[in-house]
Amino acid sequence: MYTTFKKGGKTMARKGGYQIVDFKGLKLSTSETTIPGIYETIDGNYDKMLLASGLNFTGTVLPDVPITATVSSNITFTVYGYTVTITSADTVTAAEA
Repeated sequence: MYTTFKKGGKTMARKGGYQIVDFKGLKLSTSETTIPGIYETIDGNYDKMLLASGLNFTGTVLPDVPITATVSSNITFTVYGYTVTITSADTVTAAEA
């Protein structure tokens, strides 16, 4: 079974599994990188587990990894020794934790 509900005028379904957050292999740093739609992907995940894919901090794409994100005015999580911050404008920065 799954539950349907409305969010932002869209009918959504919630059924097991996880939500992939695709960072597209873009090298993340203290400079802002824009990844369209990434904030909504996390904010609208409907309590599913998050799996970060395509993370790149040093020029090498790292293996996919489960993340726990904190959502406030920005979304933050720490993984592979970096703290990643995502704004509602879909800008992403990363700094060594």
